[in-house]
Amino acid sequence: MEGGNAKCGAAKTIRFRDVQKTLISKQGAICMSVLETCRPVVIGQTTYHDWKNKCDGLLPAEIKPLWFMEKEDTKVWKFVADLSLEKKMLLDVIR
Repeated sequence: MEGGNAKCGAAKTIRFRDVQKTLISKQGAICMSVLETCRPVVIGQTTYHDWKNKCDGLLPAEIKPLWFMEKEDTKVWKFVADLSLEKKMLLDVIR
């Protein structure tokens, strides 16, 4: 097989910036169908709807703080999970 990928039909992953995600979701809402919006940028309809649900009504400058808050939220949940595990282990030792 000629080419770089060993798998047949494997797609290259493209990373989009938050600004691009916002503009693509707004473009689909304004003038085009979802399929016409997704085809040129090579994304699936599911990805488009995920972006639209996340970015709908936000300006590109508002997305970065949102991403930062989600990252912090993930850290808090991991911390809570660790504390819960420690509590369970200590209760098991006491019994």
